[in-house]
Amino acid sequence: GAVDARSGRPLLHAAIEGGGGVDMLRVLLEARCHAAGAAADGVTPLKLAIKHHASISPMAARLLMSARAGIDQVTFPPASVEWLRRAVYENAELSNTLRHLVDEVSERPTVDVNVLEGEQVLGACFADLRNDIVAFYTDSVVGLFSVERRLVTLRQKLTQQRVQSVVRDMAVNPALGTIVVLVEVTTPGPSTKVQDLVIIWPTGQLQDEEPLKISVESKATRPSVGRPALVCSTSKGDVAVVGRLSSSQIICWHLSNASSQLISERELAEEGGLIAIS
Repeated sequence: GAVDARSGRPLLHAAIEGGGGVDMLRVLLEARCHAAGAAADGVTPLKLAIKHHASISPMAARLLMSARAGIDQVTFPPASVEWLRRAVYENAELSNTLRHLVDEVSERPTVDVNVLEGEQVLGACFADLRNDIVAFYTDSVVGLFSVERRLVTLRQKLTQQRVQSVVRDMAVNPALGTIVVLVEVTTPGPSTKVQDLVIIWPTGQLQDEEPLKISVESKATRPSVGRPALVCSTSKGDVAVVGRLSSSQIICWHLSNASSQLISERELAEEGGLIAIS
């Protein structure tokens, strides 16, 4: 394969040792540099990325894993996943980043990596049972990414010009495709008004179906005890959504089977902390 003219190292190795820039690694992988190819010393790109985890982006290792450079290429002697796990978890000095990377390599390998230029993805989760469609959100956008096609298939901007709004959280029901987003809307003026807007797409068709919108005026009299959050039931049937709003108020909404109608709304707590659905 191609090598770096100055160091004589394979290009992927040279890129990792030079800082592990995700954009550069993506270009090299798209140019068909061998993701699992070893250098003369027997070190593979993935092993090198894990070795340099403290000085490069953790996305570098994930990008290599999505290119199918998996655990078989991380040949720490003795070549055993159990040994690798034990070596990491028994060493208290190792960082959480490395622990997470080893867990991903051995248990939950990265399927794909996608970078949105100029935007920070705040959250993402699978939105279908085929593990193809990934719903994601930034502070102003909700979108869909196809793992099979390896591209963003849809982006929907949720912020408005006349008010200050920011996307706070997202939840999905993969069995139905339902996508729920929590937007905090602030109307500036002599007396600032804050509303929490819950937007629900029953089947996840962000542009082809009319979403259900639920607006709740904030009761906040003091700072929230935690960030706004959403959780959603994940089975077929009537959908339950629980939200912790900007005022820390906890509300549960029950939706129809099609998620197109609100059946009931109930306050669970005037001020609450962590939320979950079982």
